[in-house]
Amino acid sequence: MKIFIISTVIISFISIINLQATVYYSIDSGDWSDGTNWSLTSGGATTNDSPAKGDDVHIEGHAITLDSDMSSQPGIEIVITLGGSLTSSSTEGILIAAGGDLNISNGSLNVYTVELKNGANVSIGSSGSLTTDTWVTTAASITVDGSMTVGTTLTNTGTITGTGIITAASFAGTGTTFGITNNTISDGASVSGYTWDGDQADSEWNTAANWVSGSSPSASTHNVVIPAGLSYYPTISTSDELCADLTVESGATVTIGPGADLSVNGTLTSSAVGGVIINSTSGGSGSLYHTSDNVQATVKRYITGNSDLEQNAYHLVSVPLDASNTNLYSNLFLESYLFDFDESYSTAGGWYSYGTSTTTALPVTQGYMIYYPGSNKTYSFEGKLNNGSFSCDVTYTSSSHGYNLVPNPYSFDIDWDASSGWTKNNIGASIWIYNSSEQNYGTWNGTTGTNSVTNKIAVGQAFFVLASGTPTLNMTNAVKTSGATFLKEVVTLSDHLRIKILADGYSDEAVIHFRNDGSFGVDPRNDAAKLFGAEFAPQLWTLAGADMLSINTLPFSYDNVLVPLCIEYMANETCTFSFEDIESFDTNTSIELHDLVTDDIINLRENPSYSFEYNTLDDPDRFVIHFNGVTSVEDKEQKWANIYKSGDKLFINALDTDDNYALLEIFNSAGQKILSSKMNITGRHVVDFRYPKGLYIVVLSKNKHVIKRKFIN
Repeated sequence: MKIFIISTVIISFISIINLQATVYYSIDSGDWSDGTNWSLTSGGATTNDSPAKGDDVHIEGHAITLDSDMSSQPGIEIVITLGGSLTSSSTEGILIAAGGDLNISNGSLNVYTVELKNGANVSIGSSGSLTTDTWVTTAASITVDGSMTVGTTLTNTGTITGTGIITAASFAGTGTTFGITNNTISDGASVSGYTWDGDQADSEWNTAANWVSGSSPSASTHNVVIPAGLSYYPTISTSDELCADLTVESGATVTIGPGADLSVNGTLTSSAVGGVIINSTSGGSGSLYHTSDNVQATVKRYITGNSDLEQNAYHLVSVPLDASNTNLYSNLFLESYLFDFDESYSTAGGWYSYGTSTTTALPVTQGYMIYYPGSNKTYSFEGKLNNGSFSCDVTYTSSSHGYNLVPNPYSFDIDWDASSGWTKNNIGASIWIYNSSEQNYGTWNGTTGTNSVTNKIAVGQAFFVLASGTPTLNMTNAVKTSGATFLKEVVTLSDHLRIKILADGYSDEAVIHFRNDGSFGVDPRNDAAKLFGAEFAPQLWTLAGADMLSINTLPFSYDNVLVPLCIEYMANETCTFSFEDIESFDTNTSIELHDLVTDDIINLRENPSYSFEYNTLDDPDRFVIHFNGVTSVEDKEQKWANIYKSGDKLFINALDTDDNYALLEIFNSAGQKILSSKMNITGRHVVDFRYPKGLYIVVLSKNKHVIKRKFIN
């Protein structure tokens, strides 16, 4: 009897000890059985002991290998966080007892067997994953916001909730997984908290009733599954749609409509070209952001055309497919005239026709130009999409060459000004895109643009860059951005003048921009050269010396700055200038247009539009724009008058209203005073300047304040 009583006491004592679970924290990576990897406090000293039956385990950022089978030793709690992992070395597994917890908030569990007793609790966070070959459970409470993969049958009589994604060889039991009864789920399927329902004729992605859970995905943590075998599939018709993982099963489809975009911030799985379709119409093109390899899709590109081959309905296009595809031949642009641009050709580079061949290889590392001899055409590019690093084919022959036509290689819009992702060695700051509606090239120099070209380069778009030296142009996924159409408006800048010429329904633009880092010469970091468009469209540019510029970036100056404004057109016709963004200059800055043919001088603040009769015999540099007093912000208060010369007249504009009686003196190059006059220069004052050719110095003084200017007559 005494022995029996002692045994009973010992057994009871052991049971009590097991109810008081010991909490073990990982302090290093290694085997579960190695006691040096564990501590009784987070980040504490080693216990030289390892977790056993009934213990709580916290794996905090370490990689633990389960070398002891715990499937017959129920644990109270296993927590994996801080990117930690628990992986079995062979057939080891774990068992969570009733009332116990398995919590994978940020990390991974990959073991042979996971067994959950009735009343066990499982929580897999959005950054957590569970992978097991054998899953044994009945009515446990399970929440999956991350991912779970079961190699055999997932049997469940309870409820699995959450926004994650679950894949299993088969599903069984009367329970539900994300609202779907287990025994109705197809073998090998993936299901998620955002699983497409497919029984609604309304196929809109944002319609809550189209999803099994009753709500549509709207965040970068929502995992989405599009099952096969449904009647209807989703169409995305809005911008900025988000999800985490997107699994498109074989036979299923997701369509991204014109002007819409989808960003898949996790893993995108699409094994068929019909799995993801990116549409394009006259209203724009869809786009898809992803960072996954081996994504199969169809990217469409709508282009306008014209049966009149003299109408210059050209488009610069790219092939947004990976170079490993086997269908990259000239028949991708069947029925269109197809050209590429050879940087080394002729005196400044030129176009090369592909002729009628449909089997000529098309490298995806360069851009192309096409002309469709009809009203419009939609081309389809089917295959594996580009992802990750991409190198453009760029060359440099000489200073009279350097233009390279390069592609947007991705299924998403890219940003020429992206803060990371670009490698631009010996590549200028500007890009050029042909605007077929205006029949002219537009350009963007990193700050401003013409003809609606901005820093955003759309899906399927090719663009010109200017190379020098030994050029390199590479990009990564970091250059992708949302919100681009093929062409967009630009924002208003300070001290920025936009000039537009309109003739017979066609137009062209030039920009003059004053900046601290501007120069009177040509600087490829700020200026953009003029590329000529169609002959029947007006061509507009300014001059910096002999160089023709679409964007001319100049330094601030107290002096009168004269900018030659040039136009070329094929017909004798009425043309109209319009001048925009004049309000971006200080109100004391005078801006005038001088027509050298009519000798008209137009104050552009009062008349920002000017019509004139163009004659094909006119010199291109018929016009001059006069800027006076374009100073930086810190210089504006130091100036009380503007002085500038146009033709045989000297103009003085007072910039304040205090005591504007001043002394005007003019000296010739020999230092002789040829004029001395006291005058009231309130407002605008005009002085006759009919002197012989030569250098003259003009001095305007008021109360010890002196302004000096040099002019050549």
